[in-house]
Amino acid sequence: MPSIIKTKDPLGTYHLAQHPELFTPARANNFVFYPIFKSRLLKEGVSEATANDNDYISKEYAQEVLMLSVNEASVPHLQQNVIEVKRGNTVMKFAGAVSYDAGSLKFEDYIGADTKSALYAWRRLSFNKEDETIGRAEDYKINATLVEYTPDHRQIRYWDLIGVWVSDIQEDPFSQDSDGKRVVSVSISYDRAIEHLPDDNEVVEL
Repeated sequence: MPSIIKTKDPLGTYHLAQHPELFTPARANNFVFYPIFKSRLLKEGVSEATANDNDYISKEYAQEVLMLSVNEASVPHLQQNVIEVKRGNTVMKFAGAVSYDAGSLKFEDYIGADTKSALYAWRRLSFNKEDETIGRAEDYKINATLVEYTPDHRQIRYWDLIGVWVSDIQEDPFSQDSDGKRVVSVSISYDRAIEHLPDDNEVVEL
């Protein structure tokens, strides 16, 4: 990586222009979120005992349609607790347990692709409204990949999200005063987010 000239003068665009290979801005819209399902998904509102093949969504279709429908994805954020120890009139602080904040996703509500059915089928893995049962972690916890790209589609970094499941789904309200698109907002929980910085020869295959 080339060195950047140090100067006491105010840093302006002149200094950035000297190193165009370093200062290409990252774009917020260059990303892919890709869930990895273990098996086909049963649509919500259908009894498993009477379900036929048309009541299921293949894992391949669910992965593709959700990847293409994602409009917004939060960046994984690690939070570390602080342990305080008091001695006399002062407090010492130590590193505590680590957890990952809940993530958020926003999906376009595509009718033809039936994006919403895939989302509700995903949530059904953790909670079945028909018999009010909570699923097993081995079934509802999946993995996912979040990839950040450059404008010319080179990978900058990616995250392996481990133990992902849907904890909440919220839909935009219906309104006679609005002619805009409807968005489905999803909250996800996950156990770990492993960040990678791929080299020039590494490509994440989705």
